[in-house]
Amino acid sequence: MIERFVTAAAFVAAIVLTLAAPVRADDGPYPRPVPPDIVKQIQTPAKVSVDGSTLHVDGIIIDEAVNEVERQLRAAGSNPIRSLVIRSGGGEGNAGIRFGEIVRDWKLAVTVDHRCMSSCANYVALAARELYVPD
Repeated sequence: MIERFVTAAAFVAAIVLTLAAPVRADDGPYPRPVPPDIVKQIQTPAKVSVDGSTLHVDGIIIDEAVNEVERQLRAAGSNPIRSLVIRSGGGEGNAGIRFGEIVRDWKLAVTVDHRCMSSCANYVALAARELYVPD
């Protein structure tokens, strides 16, 4: 019993000492500034286009891209959009949720083109009427 107490006390002491240790800026990967090319990629909305009854989305899911998706769906008129082909590394959570709601409400079939990560997988793909993930 005493051995367990000593082991537990040593564990707690190690945690306390680790948390109390001073942190310097050069101690690891953070806080390093985000490279400008990554910032630009994150802030650039996905490219949205229509080919017949298929909507194509390629890129980061942010509000501007979701607004364009909604605009394209409404503008389709007599040739309604029935499917979505998406390639995305993800994006903002709230934009992804809104995009998923649009996919669900418009009852779109979704095909993943190469990748669908983060917000794309969590919200857009799961809201599909049918989901296709080719090899």
